[in-house]
Amino acid sequence: MISKKELYKHLKISLMTNSQKKAVLSNETPILLSASAGSGKTFVLSARVVYKLLNMNNFIKPKDLLVVTFAKTAAKEMFERISSQMKNLVIKHPENKDLRKQYSSLSAANITTIDSFCSNLLRENFELINISPDFKIAEESEIFNLKSEILDEIFEDKYCTSAENFQVLCDYFNLNKDLGLKKALLEIYDKSRTYPFPKIYLSNILYKYENPQPLDENEWAQEVKKGIFDEIKKAEFLLSDSLNYMDDPILRESFTPTVE
Repeated sequence: MISKKELYKHLKISLMTNSQKKAVLSNETPILLSASAGSGKTFVLSARVVYKLLNMNNFIKPKDLLVVTFAKTAAKEMFERISSQMKNLVIKHPENKDLRKQYSSLSAANITTIDSFCSNLLRENFELINISPDFKIAEESEIFNLKSEILDEIFEDKYCTSAENFQVLCDYFNLNKDLGLKKALLEIYDKSRTYPFPKIYLSNILYKYENPQPLDENEWAQEVKKGIFDEIKKAEFLLSDSLNYMDDPILRESFTPTVE
């Protein structure tokens, strides 16, 4: 395919940090990479894909590749970067049949968003889970309306079966209205869905309410305490900085001991 030396040069391996080099060249699996925004994640991942596609000693076919992102723009950028790098090599080595074959097959690579990948997977195997293949992905507005309708039905049932206790609960959030409680429940539900096991997350929260800890050990108390200390630090800074805005030297001198 392409010699290791030339591939290294084309991917600019020499300009990478040690961590980036390891991420691109490692043959170990699985690999977990953690990086902050703007640290070159897209650059490193696209270089790793090109390396895997063109490494003459151990290359993979585009159809066996899966790269998933969260945003459509990120998936598009990833494909364009990989395609551009391979195209440049094809222009440089037009006689290399294996290289041209890999490049021409790049459209078969699965470089897409995780939503798109999952929906395609379901459509290709719909008969295994007994669903219709012409399903669609709901819009955010549709999902919100469905959740609201279900919540309205639950509230109506609760009012009929346990009106007094339920009304007291609603009053804690918004007197004589249930909008505050509905909002809180939807926020808790959405938060729980960000965890791999939502029911366990909710059970743990309930357990903490039913089994209160000493104040020094309570995680919510620690958050409140941290917030108070942060506000005190902010106030100290503003008070100290206020001396810089006093034009009258006598006034500044008289207030300095108090501030310090």
